[in-house]
Amino acid sequence: MFEQPGYELRFPVGCWDISPDGERFLMVQLEERKPQPLTEMVLVQNWFEELRGLAPTGK
Repeated sequence: MFEQPGYELRFPVGCWDISPDGERFLMVQLEERKPQPLTEMVLVQNWFEELRGLAPTGK
């Protein structure tokens, strides 16, 4: 295909398409984003105990 700065061209799923009438070539344009600061952290303790209760191994 071809490369265009600022547009997404990923394989195996393309972020582009051709209009049904074949007249237009559509591409997904990337949005410039600044990384967001980490504002939250979730700590899960003893999650194996809960998992064993939800999905017993049969032992």
